[in-house]
Parts: sequence; C-alpha cells; structure tokens
Amino acid sequence: VYRFWSASKVNAEKTEIRSAVRVGNEDVEFIVTEEDIRRVLGFGGNATDPMKFEERFVRGCFYRMGYRGHVYESTLKKGGVPNPYKLLIHAIIQTFSHRKAGLDDVQDYMACMATALVLNRLFNYAKLVLTHMMNNMGTNRLVMYPRFVQMLIDERYPELVKNPNEILYLSHTDETTMKKLVKF
Repeated sequence: VYRFWSASKVNAEKTEIRSAVRVGNEDVEFIVTEEDIRRVLGFGGNATDPMKFEERFVRGCFYRMGYRGHVYESTLKKGGVPNPYKLLIHAIIQTFSHRKAGLDDVQDYMACMATALVLNRLFNYAKLVLTHMMNNMGTNRLVMYPRFVQMLIDERYPELVKNPNEILYLSHTDETTMKKLVKF
C-alpha cells in the first residue's frame, strides 16, 4: 500500500491512477479506475449515478432524521445526529474521511452519502473514492483508504506475498465501543 501511494500518478484524461506494485522481484504497473473500485469494493450502481445532492435536500433529510442543531450551519456535527443514525454517520466518517482529525464534522460529501443511504437513493461511491484518491496526489500525500487499496491489489494479484507488519487487522464493534459512541 505504501509503495502504491509513493509511486502513484494521476492520468486526468482517462480519470485513473497509475502506480506500481512489486510482484516477485519486479515492479508491475497497476492502474485503478472508477470501474475497478466499483467492482472490487462492491459498491454497485453505475457511472451516471449522482455524487452529490442539492444542499436543501440533504439538510431536509437531516432535519427529518431529528438532527439536534441548526441544519443550515456550514458543517453538520455527528453529536447532533440522534442515536438511531449516529452509528451510520460514525461509520461514514471513519471509513471515508480523508482527514487526520476533526472526526465530529460531517462534511458535505458525507452528508450526501448518509442521505443516499437513509433515503435509499442511488449514489456514486466509487467516483467519490477515486476523486478523493486523485486529489491526494499533492506533496503531502496521505496513505489514503489503505484497506480499499489493499483489496484492489489482492483482487488483481491474489498470490502476492504480504509483509505481516503491513497487514491491517479489523477490530469489531463491541458493547464498549457502542457506549462510547453514544457520548458523542
């Protein structure tokens, strides 16, 4: 995953990321497209699905969800979301946030994702992930979406030997985590 991000470059014409992955003793070109992300991560949908909704529509959805606070503030807060939706918002922030801090802020794109899930609307998650990955190509690159990148690499090269020190392990949400989440 680290090698992927250090060698990655954006091909804006084709809307793809080109990088290299070490297979055996040689570096092999690795291309990531929106369709790859959609297929491997199981997002479904297609390229014509919307990536954002009107602000009024999104804010109205949060209002109907019972958001505590003013829905027309510049950013929504996870703490204002009622308990039935708090875990959903928390999962979206933890999974799709491309920030190092500020995990209480619900950015506009995250609010659109939550709205799509709550109202069962089509949403182009794959394009959103690819767009954020492409925007990450500045000088201060983050190792963004490491699990997603690892899934993409594993799908293309299943026989690839993994370094045990670089494997990210999942920890399941337990009762203690849920109690902490209610405090937000």
